[in-house]
Amino acid sequence: MTALRRLSAYRPLLQASLQTPSTPLSKPLSAPLSALNPPIAPLASLSAPPATKTLSDRQAACLYWSAAGKTSWETGRILGVSESTVNFHLRNACAKLGVRGRRAAVVAALRQGLLDGVTV
Repeated sequence: MTALRRLSAYRPLLQASLQTPSTPLSKPLSAPLSALNPPIAPLASLSAPPATKTLSDRQAACLYWSAAGKTSWETGRILGVSESTVNFHLRNACAKLGVRGRRAAVVAALRQGLLDGVTV
């Protein structure tokens, strides 16, 4: 069967659908619009900290020295590890705290009480 013959089989259906009048949009809806969009539950308070996750000793130490203003290289020299190891621990701390940078990780850790006050 060719494509033209297949399309011609649907011609009566197409003509019938074009001849029937469509319903006007001014007709009132049977259900209120609020039924289409159910209410959304209120968000939790933005100031409430998320569930506390514990940091490893190395992650806490790297965040501590980062809060004191040390670079990854300086922190590595202090802790006796390489710079890439410090960056690794800082990335993992950021992932645990749900933030994207070391400064944000320091702030989140201080807010959650995971770091002692930094006084260097």
